[in-house]
Amino acid sequence: MSTHRPFQLTHGSIEHTLLVPNDLFFNYSQLKDEFIKTLPEPTEGFAGDDEPSSPAELYGKFIGFISNAQFPQIVELSLKDFESRFLDNNNDNIHSFAVKLLDDETYPTTIAKVKENIVKNYYKAVKSINKVESNLLYHCKHDAKLVAIFGGQGNTDDYFEELRELYTLYQGLIEDLLVSIAEKLNQLHPSFDKIYTQGLNILSWLKHPETTPDQDYLLSVPVSCPVICVIQLCHYTITCKVLGLTPGEFRNSLKWSTGHSQGLVTAVTIAASDSWDSFLKNSLTAVSLLLFIGSRCLSTYPRTSLPPTMLQDSLDNGEGRPSPMLSVRDLSIKQVEKFIEQTNSHLPREKHIAISLINGARNLVLSGPPESLYGFNLNLRNQKAPMGLDQSRVPFSERKLKCSNRFLPIFAPFHSHLLADATELILDDVKEHGLSFEGLKIPVYDTFDGSDFQALKEPIIDRVVKLITELPVHWEEATNHKATHILDFGPGGVSGLGVLTHRNKEGTGARIILAGTLDSNPIDDEYGFKHEIFQTSADKAIKWAPDWLKELRPTLVKNSEGKIYVKTKFSQLLGRAPLMVAGMTPTTVNTDIVSASLNAGYHIELAGGGYFSPVMMTRAIDDIVSRIKPGYGLGINLIYVNPFMLQWGIPLIKDLREKGYPIQSLTIGAGVPSIEVATEYIEDLGLTHLGLKPGSVDAISQVIAIAKAHPTFPIVLQWTGGRGGGHHSFEDFHQPIIQMYSKIRRCSNIVLVAGSGFGSDEDTYPYLSGYWSEKFNYPPMPFDGVLFGSRVMTSKESHTSLAAKKLIVECKGVPDQQWEQTYKKPAGGIITVRSEMGEPIHKIATRGVMFWKELDDTIFNLPKNKLLDALNKKRDHIIKKLNNDFQKPWFGKNANGVCDLQEMTYKEVANRLVELMYVKKSHRWIDVSLRNMYGDFLRRVEERFTSSAGTVSLLQNFNQLNEPEQFTADFFVKFPQAGKQLISEEDCDYFLMLAARPGQKPVPFVPVLDERFEFFFKKDSLWQSEDLESVVDEDVQRTCILHGPVASQYTSKVDEPIGDILNSIHEGHIARLIKEEYAGDESKIPVVEYFGGKKPASVSATSVNVTDGNQVVYEIDSELPNKQEWLDLLAGTELNWLQAFISTDRIVQGSKHVSNPLHDILTPAKHSKVTIDKKTKKLTAFENIKGDLLPVVEIELVKPNTIQLSLIEHRTADANPVALPFLYKYNPADGFAPILEIMEDRNERIKEFYWKLWFGSSVPYSNDINVEKAILGDEITISSQTISEFTHAIGNKCDAFVDRPGKATLAPMDFAIVIGWKAIIKAIFPKSVDGDLLKLVHLSNGYKMITGAAPLKKGDVVSTKAEIKAVLNQPSGKLVEVVGTIYREGKPVMEVTSQFLYRGEYNDYCNTFQKVTETPVQVAFKSAKDLAVLRSKEWFHLEKDVQFDVLTFRCESTYKFKSANVYSSIKTTGQVLLELPTKEVIQVGSVDYEAGTSYGNPVTDYLSRNGKTIEESVIFENAIPLSSGEELTSKAPGTNEPYAIVSGDYNPIHVSRVFAAYAKLPGTITHGMYSSASIRALVEEWAANNVAARVRAFKCDFVGMVLPNDTLQTTMEHVGMINGRKIIKVETRNVETELPVLIGEAEIEQPTTTYVFTGQGSQEQGMGMELYNSSEVAREVWDKADRHFVNNYGFSILDIVQNNPNELTIHFGGAKGRAIRDNYIGMMFETIGEDGALKSEKIFKDIDETTTSYTFVSPTGLLSATQFTQPALTLMEKAAYEDIKSKGLIPSDIMFAGHSLGEYSALSSLANVMPIESLVDVVFYRGMTMQVAVPRDELGRSNYGMVAVNPSRVSATFDDSALRFVVDEVANKTKWLLEIVNYNVENQQYVAAGDLRALDTLTNVLNVLKINKIDIVKLQEQMSIEKVKEHLYEIVDEVAAKSLAKPQPIDLERGFAVIPLKGISVPFHSSYLMSGVKPFQRFLCKKIPKSSVKPQDLIGKYIPNLTAKPFELTKEYFQSVYDLTKSEKIKSILDNWEQYE
Repeated sequence: MSTHRPFQLTHGSIEHTLLVPNDLFFNYSQLKDEFIKTLPEPTEGFAGDDEPSSPAELYGKFIGFISNAQFPQIVELSLKDFESRFLDNNNDNIHSFAVKLLDDETYPTTIAKVKENIVKNYYKAVKSINKVESNLLYHCKHDAKLVAIFGGQGNTDDYFEELRELYTLYQGLIEDLLVSIAEKLNQLHPSFDKIYTQGLNILSWLKHPETTPDQDYLLSVPVSCPVICVIQLCHYTITCKVLGLTPGEFRNSLKWSTGHSQGLVTAVTIAASDSWDSFLKNSLTAVSLLLFIGSRCLSTYPRTSLPPTMLQDSLDNGEGRPSPMLSVRDLSIKQVEKFIEQTNSHLPREKHIAISLINGARNLVLSGPPESLYGFNLNLRNQKAPMGLDQSRVPFSERKLKCSNRFLPIFAPFHSHLLADATELILDDVKEHGLSFEGLKIPVYDTFDGSDFQALKEPIIDRVVKLITELPVHWEEATNHKATHILDFGPGGVSGLGVLTHRNKEGTGARIILAGTLDSNPIDDEYGFKHEIFQTSADKAIKWAPDWLKELRPTLVKNSEGKIYVKTKFSQLLGRAPLMVAGMTPTTVNTDIVSASLNAGYHIELAGGGYFSPVMMTRAIDDIVSRIKPGYGLGINLIYVNPFMLQWGIPLIKDLREKGYPIQSLTIGAGVPSIEVATEYIEDLGLTHLGLKPGSVDAISQVIAIAKAHPTFPIVLQWTGGRGGGHHSFEDFHQPIIQMYSKIRRCSNIVLVAGSGFGSDEDTYPYLSGYWSEKFNYPPMPFDGVLFGSRVMTSKESHTSLAAKKLIVECKGVPDQQWEQTYKKPAGGIITVRSEMGEPIHKIATRGVMFWKELDDTIFNLPKNKLLDALNKKRDHIIKKLNNDFQKPWFGKNANGVCDLQEMTYKEVANRLVELMYVKKSHRWIDVSLRNMYGDFLRRVEERFTSSAGTVSLLQNFNQLNEPEQFTADFFVKFPQAGKQLISEEDCDYFLMLAARPGQKPVPFVPVLDERFEFFFKKDSLWQSEDLESVVDEDVQRTCILHGPVASQYTSKVDEPIGDILNSIHEGHIARLIKEEYAGDESKIPVVEYFGGKKPASVSATSVNVTDGNQVVYEIDSELPNKQEWLDLLAGTELNWLQAFISTDRIVQGSKHVSNPLHDILTPAKHSKVTIDKKTKKLTAFENIKGDLLPVVEIELVKPNTIQLSLIEHRTADANPVALPFLYKYNPADGFAPILEIMEDRNERIKEFYWKLWFGSSVPYSNDINVEKAILGDEITISSQTISEFTHAIGNKCDAFVDRPGKATLAPMDFAIVIGWKAIIKAIFPKSVDGDLLKLVHLSNGYKMITGAAPLKKGDVVSTKAEIKAVLNQPSGKLVEVVGTIYREGKPVMEVTSQFLYRGEYNDYCNTFQKVTETPVQVAFKSAKDLAVLRSKEWFHLEKDVQFDVLTFRCESTYKFKSANVYSSIKTTGQVLLELPTKEVIQVGSVDYEAGTSYGNPVTDYLSRNGKTIEESVIFENAIPLSSGEELTSKAPGTNEPYAIVSGDYNPIHVSRVFAAYAKLPGTITHGMYSSASIRALVEEWAANNVAARVRAFKCDFVGMVLPNDTLQTTMEHVGMINGRKIIKVETRNVETELPVLIGEAEIEQPTTTYVFTGQGSQEQGMGMELYNSSEVAREVWDKADRHFVNNYGFSILDIVQNNPNELTIHFGGAKGRAIRDNYIGMMFETIGEDGALKSEKIFKDIDETTTSYTFVSPTGLLSATQFTQPALTLMEKAAYEDIKSKGLIPSDIMFAGHSLGEYSALSSLANVMPIESLVDVVFYRGMTMQVAVPRDELGRSNYGMVAVNPSRVSATFDDSALRFVVDEVANKTKWLLEIVNYNVENQQYVAAGDLRALDTLTNVLNVLKINKIDIVKLQEQMSIEKVKEHLYEIVDEVAAKSLAKPQPIDLERGFAVIPLKGISVPFHSSYLMSGVKPFQRFLCKKIPKSSVKPQDLIGKYIPNLTAKPFELTKEYFQSVYDLTKSEKIKSILDNWEQYE
């Protein structure tokens, strides 16, 4: 039976449950009920101020509540539960827990609520059961040095609230002390009743807050002095009691103590107290003393009133209420003393002010009369910078002061002579009351001289009084003693003494803990709070403050090869000496100095500012890389204020780094980027570090912000201040660093490098060591490195000209404090001018630069509205100075001397350009862009002086200007007038435009004096010092030479090698350190195996099981360790080859740097293990593969300094594991890049691995594959099992692929990759295709069924032949294109096209080629000239004569490459085809071209210029979506192994985490072919309705990676047509990222479709005209036919269709009219005469040779006249068909038929049996013969017609047989023509033709049968046929009689079952027209050439009206035709059938 039961506390949604003993449950419940009544109603959302915010606060309030009750057992149980739940069984403490609650986002709360609900109630409960906390200090490290300090006055105005809070929270701990002190104060203060007007009853004030005096009273020193002491004593008491220590025990853990001002009293108190009794005694002494001090000071120096104006003025200026003490910050002692002296000079001595507290180097307090201090403030205001004033462009020494000056809330002038009288009074009080402090057990330090009170001869209390009243405080002296942790006991919290002391001690290793404040640590963790004192858990032990000197000072280290390095953060980062050369234009633009510096072992930056294009910079970097040692990396410096350069520079760096270029760093100068931009650099560029060059304090802050945003990425902060050479800021070098040093050092990833003004080891050593800052009264502040700029300009490798180098040496330079003189005059040979960017720049004061300075001061500083006037006034002076002193002379010069541009002739301009831009001495142009500019000017001259059009330019190529003098002379011989003609105003403007053209090198002259003068004068001003030959007179004094005024002191040699310069500095540092740090003994320098890179880290991964033995075994279960901790664990702490390999960030591959693959392949994986042999350090990694732990990675040292990394794959073609070995050289001499991959045979090793993987280890590896020959695959038989396994793997559920009896089992199209895999993949193995297979990506894949081929199916025996179509070097890598053809029974079935890409950069163009089937092109020849041009081509061979025809070129080309843009050979061959009018295509010529080195293909160039491509797809304007996309959501497989097995693609990147990681993939990516197959299955389903055979082609590009279990969404759109097949666009996206992963295109055959063309009867006015207006193709058909009709028959068929006139007259005038008339006369038809014989008659009997016109008439419109209806209908159908065809909608293999007349449209459209002209002739003739075949009256009306009949409308039983019976019998009975001529739809639609009377009779007979419900069919069953006929005849006779009675010819009316076909007046298809068959047959034979009838277009496709069966070339088919027609011709064929076979 349970002895406990759950007890629950709740408040709203907050609850806490604990188990309580059964016997106490009732008591708990009673207490809970009472407790709940004390709580307010719960509120929704955030808890109110009186409510608990969390379960802990609820429980805390409950514990506090029950502490007042008499249930100690319940209190103790509850407290234990609280500690167990929330304090980790006291491993945590209440203060730490309270701080955690502030960061708890689940239960938001406030510091006030935490203090009230948690801390206060906890200690209330602790007090009630006399419980003490654990002793944290006992467990502190023994080397911790703890001290205590106590503050003084003036920290806060509301100090009493601090005491009130203590009393509220810790009443139980401090109440006894407070009661005693209160009693003492109440005893003493009445003696000073005039001062204590409101008493001094602090206990009453605490218990009854409403009795608390006002703030002014509390701030009076008689009150504040003792009360502040009380606060400190309470803090100390609380600390002791919480720790469970007596004051003596706690004091013993302190090394020393001191106090600030009155805080000394408390310090002495605790130092003298060894027990609670002595502590109480000394506390009472302390408060007594301070009561006397406060009272006597006030009486001696009473508080007086001030003038209201003074008070208000002080407040208005932010200086606070005047008091006797003034705080002044951010000014040095000297500066303040100067202002004090100025102030005191106007005051009597008793009013003097003085420095009373020196809190820090720039933190002072003055004491004196408030009026005097107010005067000090007035004096200071005059030189103080107002808020917001930007002084960044003011020289540092000239700036207004930035400081803070504010009165303190202290109303006695402590620490000054003004309180001398008070001292004596206080000492009297001391004697009177017998106050003293004796027996100090720890040192207490004097605040004036820093001495130890323990050594005092005089009474301690006397010294303390004097230190408070008279002697100034030197706080740094008082605290200048060893300490690691300083406990500040208040008052003031973060506003108190602790933070002030922290600022002084920062960087010295002393951590400040605000022992009186409970709060969470600041973001930077600069100092701690109360909870740190009580922390107990081991992992939260004492925090240590940084010791800059200890942690950052330089030391020495020696590597295993004996090389010594100065070790700093910078050198550790670089693995090089901590010296570098900064990027500077022009010095480090040149590659010589960069390469030399790197090879000497020093970091250097290539100055990007000297490059103007990516090509130029890439060429320079390539040059450097080719010259430096493998493993070395360079930096690049870019200018932030040059956005144009950044636009191309940053992408270039990214591109080069991605290619592995050893670009180590990027430094941004002249500005600090935003965090967002810097983040892009850090995350995207792949750098080792980012260099930033801030120019101000604000910019340093921005650098810090960037560093904080990326805390693990090194940021090199290069600080140069304003004294650097070249561009510089206005800042002092030292002050900004002093101000920001601590903030910089809080970012451990910032590396601080000093630059500017340095030149030797002696001047740089203090900065590396840090001692430079001591002269400014700050602790040592070491820099991590030094950069040099000016110092190396005279180096041997520098391109600075010799004369410039000598001039540099002559400059003496100046010391640091004098460099600002350069702003006004030369100092040390250097002066500051304003650069083209408007920034200050240091240059040597040459004549040219002094002229620059003159212009800066007199011209360039003028506003625009005054500039031109000033230039005009000084014009002659400026031009003279330009020509005499400056590197850019005045351009204008003619035969008379100096002139303006417009006063020069064209020839003089040209000669002057050559003179100034061409260096005659060395026969070169200054820059090629200037040469080209000159060429552009000459072409303008040609334009001006060429008299005739079409003249060939003299300047064909700018290379002609490489020797310009002779060319110029010859040029102006051709244009003599140009030597006389002054340049025009327009061409002056053109010239100035050329001179300022962007993208070219700025011109080396000044062409104009206007607002552009500064641009021309200053632009591009630095290169001349490196190229004196290009300067007038080679005068170095004309040039601009960058140099620093301070650094100039150290340059004394010319052409000293840069390695020697830097080595001398580094070796000097080493010598100094050996002497100072190693006592001159080099052997004491620690030796490491290698230096540089990451430091070994000692870690213990908690989630890893470690087994020790001969091997160390690390095992990971399901919980993964932190990746970096895991790698550090594997690397170990010993520097060796394995540690280097695992820890290095980069691997050297040749000259490239790539990321370390081990960081990815050794990433921790679940259920894995790693073993490391202790002796050999061999590492083996095991992973779980199908349930077994198998080795996947091995790393071992195979021979000295040679490492082998083996990646092992177990899933292979033959199931045998295969290892891929990588070899590396271990180079401990280079710690930055100690691992170099051995690249020899690397790609071959990878290929051999893949060969074994894909083909099995038993198949010998061979790379001897000829890329120009086909690769044959194995012959295999497709089985149902392999189909089933494949479809299962890809998830294709199409029924066509399911094996069922009685049907063929098809194989999916994608199965072809399984068949062809081995042949296709062998294409990547040839030796000439040299690439890294691990970088191979599948770009695209496509399947295409061969035309006419059936899909693959079960049982097929197939083979593969693969051909490499292309091997191309592209910017992204090497492309290999393979086409595999699948053969079945020797015939091609399908083509598989795959493109692969070897990522990387390749230049082996000799191995590249491309075989291209060129897109067919049609060329239209419109003239003999066009054809002659073609015939002149040597590659064209004409085989048959052609006229102005359209020729089709079908070509194939083979390209071989010499370089990216040059072919080594080209071969193009092909056919030239001509389509005849009959649509027959014949070859008329051929193409045969072959060439060697070429830049292009003249064949394709010609065709692209003159032709247009054909056989292109037709894309719709608006795509048609096939699905919304939601239905097409799929999921990638969780594992890729099933597909790997069925496909044979065992590429381990799909199945092995290790290989995928090595390949830098985010996971085991899904096979592209799987994605292709699964997505194609969706196409099959959605676009082909699951009819697999309809998918004829599918291709896709793999544009994104798919990972296991990715959710994918596919969309499909019908976007166009090609050759009748639908084009379906497919796009698949990753649902999560929304990025596309596959983009594809499918070609889908349409469902089996028959095209049917309608016949006569469907015509209407305007038919086809909408299409005519919208379709060019349709319009061409109509227009062509219309021209034929107009030219041959005199009428427009378009007019008839559009307007349908009732009559139309054809005129026969003129030659054209006569020809038309002859055509009408010649139209004949045959009839049967009365004698039964055939006779020929003219169709147009009324037309003869004399006829002048003929009129066609039709009362219903000519469109209804047969002769016009038939061509109009035919044309409409033909136009519609051609339009559809042009849109790609017509499949190539379709069936077709035409209904009656429509048969002509069908045959001409789909079988192309006749051209359009013949077609309209035939149907017009047919119409005319039909029109005249029947007699007509004078109105043209005939007695014949046609009707449509629907027998089902008569009755349900009236069917086909019944209709035939009725029609036959009506004809028999009436003897009128009546026949069924069209059998359209059985039982529903028939067409009858005949005599109108017979048709009318038929109509009404059927009406009678329907009305009278006469069932003919039933009657035939009931009576004889004769009887039925008899009854039918009765009806017929009656109805016929009525028909005869009607007006003739009858106008047919609609009946129940009959509809007249209006407009048809001929009995088509009836026996009546049989006589016209033969003549029409002869006419057709004339119009249809035999050659145009192609059986392949008819067989199985054409369905004749006659047979209603698809046409066949079989005897049986011909027999059936004969049976129907009795044709003699058919009979003749049948009789001689064997002859045709």
